[in-house]
Amino acid sequence: MILLFAALLAQGTDYDAKLGELNDAIVTERRKAAEALEKMRAWDWARAEYRKILRVYPSDGAAAAKLETGGMAVQKERPDSAAADRYAQLLGDIAKVAAARHVELARWCDEQKKTAAAGRHWELALAFDPINADAAAALGFAGRGGVAVDATWKDINWIEVLRKSDEGKESTDASDLEAKWRQKHPKRQGPTFAWEGVEVSADHLKSLSRQAEASVWLMRKLLGDEKAMPCVKKIIVMTGKEPYHRYIDDFIEAPPDTIKLLKKTGGTQNLKREEFAQFAWSKGANWHDHVVAHSVAEYMLAPALDLKDYDAPPAWLKEGVGCFVEYLFRGSIKASCVTVPTGTGAGDVPWDDASNWDSNLKGLVARGRDPSMVDVVSVTLNAMSGAQRAKAASVVRFLALRRPSWFRDVVAALKKNPKDPKAALESGLGLTLDELDEFWRRWIRAQ
Repeated sequence: MILLFAALLAQGTDYDAKLGELNDAIVTERRKAAEALEKMRAWDWARAEYRKILRVYPSDGAAAAKLETGGMAVQKERPDSAAADRYAQLLGDIAKVAAARHVELARWCDEQKKTAAAGRHWELALAFDPINADAAAALGFAGRGGVAVDATWKDINWIEVLRKSDEGKESTDASDLEAKWRQKHPKRQGPTFAWEGVEVSADHLKSLSRQAEASVWLMRKLLGDEKAMPCVKKIIVMTGKEPYHRYIDDFIEAPPDTIKLLKKTGGTQNLKREEFAQFAWSKGANWHDHVVAHSVAEYMLAPALDLKDYDAPPAWLKEGVGCFVEYLFRGSIKASCVTVPTGTGAGDVPWDDASNWDSNLKGLVARGRDPSMVDVVSVTLNAMSGAQRAKAASVVRFLALRRPSWFRDVVAALKKNPKDPKAALESGLGLTLDELDEFWRRWIRAQ
């Protein structure tokens, strides 16, 4: 027994030593990059590298001094494309060292049966090198290169998931709307939601129920909770603004100014009745399908954070999750709480067509012009730019498809610390936002 304990203690000591060597090697490369960036007068990028050093070695006085007031100049102008290219080269140098070191330590941990530690090092190897075949294989990824996904999503066909989802059954239960308005509406009861249509066909309610259940299924897998439930129990879909305004007047209790504001929206949650009402301008419009795909994901997110209001989660996560799920099932993004003019955003890149988001983001990353993660996680819905919205959706896709366990860690941390999304993200991931930004940028460029 004493010999066994001594052997286990030695293993732990060996691991700590090897981890220290790995951290030293990466920090050395980061310090070289930071110093080179200072010479280029790329102060913000240099600060990011020093913050990454301090995450590993909090007592590093040299790095801390650089981040103090007066330690470096304030960035007044964004670096040009040549500087962005040089920064990419410096990050590439870091990645070569970091990925190789993490692979080496992951293999050693596997040999020593240190499963959890091995998994973390394989994850970080893939984060530094998104197309690392050894790391992807060790993690059980499906597919190849930058588009490979976590084993959670292996062999999943999103169109088939949608086609096979439960359309519910026709319901004859009386509704408050029918009683108050003295008219009959088609109604359905699905596994998760009750449905009612006002100037919406019974067949359309069937397809909407399928879409809703597909979104619920995806979110349950992503959250790792097969019993997760949404914050909404009934969805009312309408054609035309008149019944939508009538619903607001008849069933929502709120001050006149709030009622006036709600009438400018295309959908609203009735917290008291646990309902969501939405409208489209024309009968049979697929706008309803997009709103359901998008918003049901948000209905599932809120309770995972111990929230009842689907609008209450951090804007980047709420909008990112909604866009991610909508795009998977609908192939485009039409529904949103964010209204962005066609030609606005970083560099006047148009953001109205989600099929161009990846290429637009790649272009911004290449020029060092993409919005920072600090800005993305801090922005409110009514202030979110097109570039921030696209990046929020892309970061959620990165976490969800590549590392769903990281997504769950983020949700758990935000649940504990809802008032400080930046601190929650960093504590949940064990990374700085600068590191998350770096890993996302590597991934988006590998697409």
